[in-house]
Amino acid sequence: MFSKAVFLVVISVFGLDLFASECTNLFLSNRNDVTFKFDEKRVPSDFVPRASYEGKLVLYRGDKINLEKEGISSNAYRNGQLDTIKETINKVEAGNEESINNLIDKHTSGSYGSPLISASYSPEMAQTFALRSDETIYRIEVDRSRAIFDRDNIGGTGEHGEIFIIGRILPSEITAVKIDNSMGRSELQYTDENGRSYIRRFPRVKDISTQVKDPTNWRIID
Repeated sequence: MFSKAVFLVVISVFGLDLFASECTNLFLSNRNDVTFKFDEKRVPSDFVPRASYEGKLVLYRGDKINLEKEGISSNAYRNGQLDTIKETINKVEAGNEESINNLIDKHTSGSYGSPLISASYSPEMAQTFALRSDETIYRIEVDRSRAIFDRDNIGGTGEHGEIFIIGRILPSEITAVKIDNSMGRSELQYTDENGRSYIRRFPRVKDISTQVKDPTNWRIID
């Protein structure tokens, strides 16, 4: 039995690649609790996000519907590129600010295989990434050590603040989901000086709100 197993493993390089790929997929599918974080003491202080309470970040992200049970994965995690995630953690913890900004720039430019996941303090900013019927907004609560901050506004979110979570967002870190995400319930709905309601395509650059428009339109996840 042992010799047969050895033969199957060493039969070809392609066989080894396939075996490794299957092992990675098995690992990812069975580890719903796997998470990643930075050593805050080694991250330049300007890149450490501002905590909402007790070292926790309360963030919002627009994404596909029905992700609250499986969590939200970065492209790198989804592709089984765990080494990329670990390399990114090492680069951030090395403390080189230019290197960190390069990582952020690569991510916000739409680089395939990014190990980062974007989120914001602002539900209004999150709404700009959830405009279709198959999308919604999630409220996320993660430890501050799980993320870095876009200090130099490379992603262009301004005062809304863009936060980058490393690796993946666990189902347990998704604490609420918007129920009705139709246009009439948009977080980008405002009222002008005459009391008339209107909906913007993009959020305001001033008077930033970290509160949702209608708390009753959110399902709390225990």
